Amino acid sequence: MAVNFETVVGVVFAAIGGGILAWSIVNCIYAVLSRRWPQVTGVIVVSDLQRSSDADGGYSYRPEVSYRYFVNREEFVARRTRFGDRLQLSWSAPAVRIISRYRVGAVVSVHYNPDDPADAVLEPGLNDLLFAAATFGGIFATLGVLSL
Repeated sequence: MAVNFETVVGVVFAAIGGGILAWSIVNCIYAVLSRRWPQVTGVIVVSDLQRSSDADGGYSYRPEVSYRYFVNREEFVARRTRFGDRLQLSWSAPAVRIISRYRVGAVVSVHYNPDDPADAVLEPGLNDLLFAAATFGGIFATLGVLSL
């Protein structure tokens, strides 16, 4: 089989889309499970907008939120507000909304994984970002496979 440009593009699209889709599915599973995780009270210790330069000379943004909580008298610090929140976007509004909601010193409800208390989230359950990532990954993977 000869390798041509379309084949390479198809493989790249399928691989990227498959990776995004797999990441989304894993995060969706944990998001669903997190709705049944136990809760404790925590405190926001960091709430900041992170900005980094991208290759085009623009910027990408993500919220940086950390919170402290205790489980069985052991202290933990976690950074996840919701599943899928580590993505960087080229517009700041979603990140600004998150850091506005979680100001330093605010008391919050922390949902933690009973099998690994260091694994925690502030907003358990599924969210639009996970659905968007899964849709995007599925479209990319499908286009890649169809082009082969």
